[in-house]
Amino acid sequence: MTREFENMLRLFGCGALGKEPAAAWCENLRIVRSLAQRQQIWPVVYSAVLKKLKSGEILLPGEIKSSLEAEYTLNIAKNMQRTEFNRAALKELSGAGVECCILKGSTLAELYALPETRISSDTDALIDPSDEQKAIDVLKGLGYNVVLREKRDYEIKATHKVGGLLELHVGLMYKSSDDIIFENCISFKEPRIKKEDGTYTLGINDALLFTAAHFIKHFVRNGAGIRQVMDLLLYMKKYEDKADWQRFNTVMEKLRYDFLINAVKSIGVGYWGMEFKDFTPVDTKITDALLTDIENGGVFGKDEKDRMAAYNFFAKKRKNMTDGEYEKYRLNNPELPFLKKLFPEPNYVKKVYPWAGKNIVLLIFAYIKRYFSVAGGLISGKRNLQKTIYGETQKTPTEQTKKRIELMQALDIID
Repeated sequence: MTREFENMLRLFGCGALGKEPAAAWCENLRIVRSLAQRQQIWPVVYSAVLKKLKSGEILLPGEIKSSLEAEYTLNIAKNMQRTEFNRAALKELSGAGVECCILKGSTLAELYALPETRISSDTDALIDPSDEQKAIDVLKGLGYNVVLREKRDYEIKATHKVGGLLELHVGLMYKSSDDIIFENCISFKEPRIKKEDGTYTLGINDALLFTAAHFIKHFVRNGAGIRQVMDLLLYMKKYEDKADWQRFNTVMEKLRYDFLINAVKSIGVGYWGMEFKDFTPVDTKITDALLTDIENGGVFGKDEKDRMAAYNFFAKKRKNMTDGEYEKYRLNNPELPFLKKLFPEPNYVKKVYPWAGKNIVLLIFAYIKRYFSVAGGLISGKRNLQKTIYGETQKTPTEQTKKRIELMQALDIID
């Protein structure tokens, strides 16, 4: 973990918890800002920096200071506009008889000292599968562009020029995540909590499990961001005296994530001054390794290639599968439908073919190249097709893969 990441970490804690930062943490602000942007937490970090700018304890050139303030104000204004627009859409759905249960996002933002600074790229809500078509019709009537979900998918994506992305979930987990990461041990059974605006949120204990599961899923697959760490800590602290900890701890222990949860708490205690009644300190070498993994990966591990190789190792261990058994499982239980893997998002294609990011012509060529690679896989047989579409498991792990596996072992997630 670099010194700048540690400074960013401490500033983030001050912004999230409403604490006073030390001026020394604002050193090398350009690098701190870059790291915070990679974690999608710059507005929270900047809210802490702003205190020092206003007090005059740190100084910036006038044009830079003005630019940062303008950017901060604009980002918050846009986020508030998106959030309110989508909330209004959810009210419309509720009025039409579609019960919407808000997930993550705004419900977690409420736990921050300045909720408006915890900016999400989308709004998520859970609906009953039987209300799917009704929800689609309502959203289309409100001007959303709706992308229908594939059979294996579990969310409807709706975009609006004002509201941005609104995702309606008809389930809380992909089948393969539930099978491998959570071993079908997590159930959501509490009555939902109705809010004043007519929308719903998960019950306290269901939300605790869901927030933890969301963090764990991303961590073991590609990597979690520091915002997810803070989200979980703030939720655990908020409901420390109300949550059913026996239920939560039983699930975490059964799935071998209890040590990881303690490592997360250790980060909160060590870097943000948080306190927890039920807490067993974790060696700082382990928590620093976890933070280094977060720094290197950026939000959701997107800044490093091949992170899925460590997940493949994890999955085979958890399911006690051979390479062949696991490859067969992945082919028969894909998280994304075939066409989405054949024609993935442009950002994914640019990561696989870095040259494709130079211009639109090269991007189109990259898609054509991928298409012919898949066609070749079809011709040469199912085994090669699986390698082309869903990725090959590494026979010789890279150093990056080894570090992630070692981290999982240190956290006692796998043997």
